Amino acid sequence: MFFVLDKRKNLLMTCSEKRARLILDRKRVRVYKMYPSTIHLVNRFVEYSVLQYLTLKSVSGSKTAGDTPVRPLDDSPEPAVKAVFLFKIRHRGKAISKSREQQSNNRRRLWLVSLRDRTARFLSCRSSEGWFPASLRRRVESTGNFTAKIRNLAPVGVLAAKTVGFDTQKIENPEISGVEYQLGTLHGSEIRKNLLEKWARKCVCCGQENVPLQAEHIVQKASGGSCCLANLALACPDGNRKKADQKLKIYLKLKPEAAEKIFKQVTASLKDVAAVNSTRWAVFNLLKDTVLPVFIGSVGQIKFSRPRFGIQNAHALDVACAGQVSGVSGWKKSTLIIFCQGRGAYKRSLVEGDGFPRGCQPRTKSVFELRNGGMVQAEVPKGQQAGIHPGRVAVRTSGSFNGLATVSNKYCRLIQRADGYGNFVSILN
Repeated sequence: MFFVLDKRKNLLMTCSEKRARLILDRKRVRVYKMYPSTIHLVNRFVEYSVLQYLTLKSVSGSKTAGDTPVRPLDDSPEPAVKAVFLFKIRHRGKAISKSREQQSNNRRRLWLVSLRDRTARFLSCRSSEGWFPASLRRRVESTGNFTAKIRNLAPVGVLAAKTVGFDTQKIENPEISGVEYQLGTLHGSEIRKNLLEKWARKCVCCGQENVPLQAEHIVQKASGGSCCLANLALACPDGNRKKADQKLKIYLKLKPEAAEKIFKQVTASLKDVAAVNSTRWAVFNLLKDTVLPVFIGSVGQIKFSRPRFGIQNAHALDVACAGQVSGVSGWKKSTLIIFCQGRGAYKRSLVEGDGFPRGCQPRTKSVFELRNGGMVQAEVPKGQQAGIHPGRVAVRTSGSFNGLATVSNKYCRLIQRADGYGNFVSILN
């Protein structure tokens, strides 16, 4: 399907690939955007068209989000719908966390260099109500920004959001019930005593007993491991020193039986679950700030509808089943995966991981009227790189741009400007 805009760039109904190809051949339209596919009519106005408004359904997860514009096929309370597009957006929360950690190291270096004699201040920056860490806030904003992007390309009349809530204790212990919810993992014991009982007072690295034992992370904090009880084990000083910063699974690769026994006692990380639980209502409130009506779809509705319609389990397909629907058609098509990459940084100074400077960015982001991430088509007439090279471009002040090939800027023709989204990958459901 293609989004369609009229001569004044007002919104029109979507059209099929076949019709878009025919009117492109007749030169009645121009390509407005490559991704998502949008065409721009040159001889038609919205006054002469009848619009059928779409329902945009969204769901935000920990690492990905799904957006599916659907078109109701009838006017009943439980209409059958047809999926117009299927979008899957990859969040960049991990990149945000890494950037904030680098910023923290830079501030720490500045403090040690020039501000170590200044009196430390506490409680100078208090968190406001509804505050989120930068990585979680970016997950919420990605969903809101992409929803606004679709509203600028298609006539959306209704918004729908899928709310997901996870029972973290049920994930760790599927048989939990009743008063057991009030008894935590450390009920009746301290954390050190709990670890000693859990690992039978033995080192997980070498199996020694009756030696001083230390708390050891199974998945290192540098690799994303947490300090929760499920990620802690016991190790003797020698074993801990030999293991160093290796993952326990790699360190024990020559002892598969010991590794299997250890990982049987380890539960799954709840980091992604906590991210979804904390941001689910923030996404709904963000959509509610628009002038459009917003409806909520529950997980129970999706689990009930998906087997009836024979639909696979995927973000973009799940959200199409949300709400009161009697059927879903048009879902056997490709899902467009979109990677959020941002529009670059404001700062010009480049720093190392420890906060020490290592270079400087140019004053302007545009070089020869192009920016990093813009889609271009390079037509090189001769030489080693002769041919046509479409793709994303990485600009250089020298004028020799990188992408699918290293070519001069004079051969590059802009197809689509950088808009904060990276590579687009289409997968068939």
